[in-house]
Amino acid sequence: MLLSQDEARVAMVPTLTATLGVKGHRPVVGTRDCKDVLYVFAVLNRMLRADLIDQLRSEDYVTTARAKGASPWRVLLRHALRNSLFGLLTVAGLQIGVLLGTTVVVEQIFSVPGVGQQLLSAIQNEDVPVVEGIVMVIATITVLANLIADVLYAVLDPRIRK
Repeated sequence: MLLSQDEARVAMVPTLTATLGVKGHRPVVGTRDCKDVLYVFAVLNRMLRADLIDQLRSEDYVTTARAKGASPWRVLLRHALRNSLFGLLTVAGLQIGVLLGTTVVVEQIFSVPGVGQQLLSAIQNEDVPVVEGIVMVIATITVLANLIADVLYAVLDPRIRK
């Protein structure tokens, strides 16, 4: 069943606010404004760039691929990028926990009913089993995201499969 236009808007607004922020207001993810969100992307970009430069300059398999006559794009995408994605994969896996943690704040700001508001009301009512359950679900999702990142390591690097 598809969401109505109002339901889709309600679902999108907290997500966009958590990631980009509203002009003139603090984004929920702990940054001061949209420039800081771009700063995070820039840091990830520079991390990938530095690792790519290192791969392209010093690795033997890149030199071998160039000697075999592979095009520069093929060397970059097929050989260097594949081995440079490990750091970004780790950061992406860890960001899932941040995303889940910000739901509490976003739901409170926009008065959207959800797990975040349920967690806050359970804390205020001292309902320990509900708090434990919600925290366990969030922790499980975070651990599973990191597990998926680790499995993707084996997809990217066949040496890890052994």
